[in-house]
Formats: sequence, C-alpha cells, structure tokens
Amino acid sequence: MIDTKKNTIDDWRAAVKAGDYLLGGSDEEPVFLEVLDPLAFTAGEEVEQIRRTYARPGMRNVRFARGFSDIVPKGELGDIDITAPDLRPITKAQFEALRAAGWPNEPKKMFAVAGIPYASIDSMQSRVRGG
Repeated sequence: MIDTKKNTIDDWRAAVKAGDYLLGGSDEEPVFLEVLDPLAFTAGEEVEQIRRTYARPGMRNVRFARGFSDIVPKGELGDIDITAPDLRPITKAQFEALRAAGWPNEPKKMFAVAGIPYASIDSMQSRVRGG
C-alpha cells in the first residue's frame, strides 16, 4: 500500500526484486508472477538503454516479470507496478506448487494448493483500498 502523505510504499513492496514471486489479479483471473532481471533478457547496446530506463525515478515501483495464469500457462513478459493493491508475496515453493497444479483459477483450490490460508484476492484488494 502507498502512504500518499509520505509518498512511500510498504517495505515488502519496496524490497521486491528478481527472484521473488507474487500473487495478483482477481478471484476470477489470478496471475502468478515471477520477478525477473530485465538485463538477463537484453544484450549488446540495449543493456545500457534498459539500465537507464529502470533507473528513472518514475520506474522505482516497476519490476520486470513473467506472469502466468490458466490462460497463459507458458507465461508472458512485462512490467508490473508493485504498488498494485492486489499483490501479495508467495514463496518459490508455493509458486512451483501452483505451476504443477496448472495455475488454478478457483480461489479456494488455489490457496489450498499453495498452502496459504484462504483469503479472497478481491477481498484483499477491498481492504487495501478501504472498501
């Protein structure tokens, strides 16, 4: 969550880095995220350009990731905003269990597979937004 008065974000969000795993999306369309190093997908002259892009102040809350779901089981690369209220950290073991289960999209099954106490993603968003 963001503290708009101080323009800061939760410590765990600020610490998100390559090698971390996140759960986001919604109850109907959960997204399982693997945070990656964008430089690992870059070569030659593009390296410096990518380095400059991610160093810009407006990119401090952006991370490069591969997102998986039951609709995109092989994953899709892109940027994520770590201030999104639906994100929550998960472990690599939980991520791999969800992968092995085929990226389940039914919330209770998803949380059971990952060994996470059940909490609707939509209700997590609502609590963060004050709804």
